[in-house]
Order: sequence, then structure tokens, then C-alpha cells
Amino acid sequence: MKLVRVIANAEELAALCEESNGLGFTVVGLLQPGVVYLPRLVRQLRPQLALLDATKEGWLALAAALREALPKLPVVVIGPDDPGTVKAAYGAGIHSYLPMNTAPRLLRQALGLICETGFTFWTRSLREVLEELGVPAGGRDG
Repeated sequence: MKLVRVIANAEELAALCEESNGLGFTVVGLLQPGVVYLPRLVRQLRPQLALLDATKEGWLALAAALREALPKLPVVVIGPDDPGTVKAAYGAGIHSYLPMNTAPRLLRQALGLICETGFTFWTRSLREVLEELGVPAGGRDG
């Protein structure tokens, strides 16, 4: 099985990937907010997936920096299911947003689908955000 190279901004998310056993994730980096060498670092690590915890300081700046450094990298945010946080994530151009209360098994399955198929997942608060922004129900691509 091919291992998916993951970077994260929280030890808890890194541990979740390491616990996935047969799902094929390997954590190659733990990101800290305010890292000025982030673009060079992530290019060296060659991640295939980025996981960001929206409750950690600097997550939004990390999301923006990752999107700029590696535009095709799926950036997945895991955070509270509130419209304000979801709106910030959507505005940063992230790939998927999953609620923090998602069961670890389902979260690992969702990450597997994202990596294998490019499928996107969004929390139910996205509907409120899209309505507020005047975006059609299909989101960015639909």
C-alpha cells in the first residue's frame, strides 16, 4: 500500500493519522504558526495532504500559506461547526472542512476518500455560509 504523506498543525491530528494503521498515512511534518520558511519546508516535505485544526492559533494563516505554496495540495480543516469558522476556511480556499465531533473512524475514512478520489467534504454550516455569500448550492465548482 502506498503511504500518503501528511502534514498537520496539531499533535492530535498527527496521532490520528499514525493510528490509522492500514489506511496508509504517514506524518512527515508538524507545522507551527508563523513559520517564515513554510513554503520551502512544505516543498521539501512533499506532502500529499494537509490537516489543520481550526482551534489552534494561526490555522488560517497556515491554510493560506499552504494554498499559496502548493495550490493543488488538499488542505483539510477540522474544526467547530460554526458559520464564522467555516466562512473563514471557505474564503481561504481549503479543500474540505470536517466537524470536530466526527468519529475518528469516519474521519480517517473521509481522509482516505479525499486522497483517493479528490472528493470534498464540508460541514452542514457551509449551506449558511454559501447563502450569505450568494454562492449557488453547488459551491465553488458546482
